[in-house]
Amino acid sequence: MLRNKICAILTVVALGLTASTTMGQTEDLARLLAPCLAEDTVAVVRIDAGRIDVDAIAKMAIDTASAAMDASQTEQVKGIVQRLGQTWKQRLMQFSAAGGEHLYVVCNLSDLLLAVPATARLNESAMKSWMDGLGAGSLAYARKDGLLIAAPPWAMERRKAQPALRRTELGQAAAKGVKAPVEIYLIPSADSRRVLEAMLPTMLGRAFNLRDGALVQGLQWATISLDPPPAGTLQMHIESADAASAAAIRDVVAAALTQLSEIPALKRAYPKLDTAVAMLTPQVVSNTARMSLDRTQFQRLAADFLTPGLFAMHQSILRLQCGTTLSGMGKAMLIYANDYDDKWPPTLETLVERAEYPRSGLLCPAMRHRPDYESYVYRGVDTGGVWVEPMIIMVHDRAGNHEGGRNVLFVDSHVEWVTEERFAELVKQDNELRRKRGFAEKPAQ
Repeated sequence: MLRNKICAILTVVALGLTASTTMGQTEDLARLLAPCLAEDTVAVVRIDAGRIDVDAIAKMAIDTASAAMDASQTEQVKGIVQRLGQTWKQRLMQFSAAGGEHLYVVCNLSDLLLAVPATARLNESAMKSWMDGLGAGSLAYARKDGLLIAAPPWAMERRKAQPALRRTELGQAAAKGVKAPVEIYLIPSADSRRVLEAMLPTMLGRAFNLRDGALVQGLQWATISLDPPPAGTLQMHIESADAASAAAIRDVVAAALTQLSEIPALKRAYPKLDTAVAMLTPQVVSNTARMSLDRTQFQRLAADFLTPGLFAMHQSILRLQCGTTLSGMGKAMLIYANDYDDKWPPTLETLVERAEYPRSGLLCPAMRHRPDYESYVYRGVDTGGVWVEPMIIMVHDRAGNHEGGRNVLFVDSHVEWVTEERFAELVKQDNELRRKRGFAEKPAQ
């Protein structure tokens, strides 16, 4: 359970990467956020919404895609990126229009809070609507010590009985930041560090040799500063009690990155993962571990990770769109059967002619660049009508439409995404049902 919580917190921190207080001084941050902090606070994410250039980020993503994809794929990815960019641009504009300047995400082992400084410009009602639109579930709100705080209701109840807590290490971590648009301050308490140190042998393998107490006694705090495009820089500063602890922490980071690089799925998705590990591994300087990427290095890292990520996102969206297309086709078939004595249409083209089905629905979204290609196989055409077994295959993707599998429409109109291995099993099952009904068996296509 605790490990799941830690993973959830790290995920939130990672998601904060893809998104001047009134006091304006970093040393005041611990006092400003004291109502949100607790002993189990492990990280604070600060996002300067007004300095996030969504257009520049989108341009980098499109330029990266165009360098690795063909023209057709680039155009499709461009459309996706532009739509996502427009959505986030609108959200950031809405945040600013509601009077928001900085958004703080306070990550605790037990809960997560959002906080916005309650300046004179803040429109509290509009800001609450904006936070409700984040999709974080039901939120409760409170005004406390110059902050508008949002959290799940149970977490807000917990805060009522908890006094404000000033974590001095937060101020120290913030002071080491470079005032980048996105900064993450890692401030795990001694108890949190003790839990992490105990879990490391399981997470990184028992062969990893960590000096006892290197995290519990050595780690003080860490700062990660991200300046997205057009600047494109990334810096990390980890403060330790002494040089030995800094070296041990460097080894922990290196081992964690290496562990990630050995995951087969990640290796396949990111062929240049080893290069990224080398770039992200910090160097020890006295009692600190530091990592800094300039604009050129940042762009190289983004290209290595963003291009496969965009391609995977693009393929995933096409796969979902295809499933939706087949689902609509299944409904059109039932409408046709209702009008024609429970019989299936003789061809898929018949749906266009007699069931008001759009012609675009006959083409798999992944094959839009080949409009004359017959991208769906009408396997169930010879099965008679709606009375046949529900698990007989009606229509499926032709091999090669998608990477890693295909969508399959069954008689009962439900659609499944299956691997090629699973598809082979379904075809075998389908042929067994066909034999029982006296229909001709069909090979996979």
